[in-house]
Amino acid sequence: SRLAGSQCGQVDIEVKDALRRIVEFFDADRGILYQVLRDEGKVFVSERVERSVQNTLPPFLDARGQFPWLHEQILVKHQAVNISSIDELPAEAALDREGLLSWESMSALFIPLSQWNTGDLILGLSCKRHHPDWSAGLLPQLRLLGETLASVLRRRDLEAEREEALRFELLMTLTSSQLASAWSDQIGTCIENALQGVLDFTKNDQAG
Repeated sequence: SRLAGSQCGQVDIEVKDALRRIVEFFDADRGILYQVLRDEGKVFVSERVERSVQNTLPPFLDARGQFPWLHEQILVKHQAVNISSIDELPAEAALDREGLLSWESMSALFIPLSQWNTGDLILGLSCKRHHPDWSAGLLPQLRLLGETLASVLRRRDLEAEREEALRFELLMTLTSSQLASAWSDQIGTCIENALQGVLDFTKNDQAG
């Protein structure tokens, strides 16, 4: 209910708090929301909550190269993966096991969520101990909660895109109006103002 009623500017705070509650409920050591860039096969950490872990995850990961087995199961087959102990991983997941071990993860859970236009969102939990008490009966509810997080983040991004489109439309309107009403000796100044507006909007360093 808190997520559903959150304003756009409060979404990140509420998502972080929801992830913290999930981590505490499952007594996990790390909870992460990953977003996957399909075309590049890379994963970046959208949000994280970490408890009593020494190794902090990098912001970007090469999912296809570092975790080929998990990449196949989660991103290709779109299946949830529940690893009660990394010692039980199949032989073909040897590289994945090394990666999880470097994260201090003896067990882990990954749930793929609804696809975005830019990539997949994955909810992940991990523990520094083997065989955590994660009941399989709770996984459907956890997936549903993850889908709620994905929906709220998607709404935030759509609102940001809409605001950006309105800003650009305003830039076009002002520029067109200034050019239409300018005298011949004012055209140069109007063009410079228009280019400055493009720079401010795109956050680039040069326009010509």
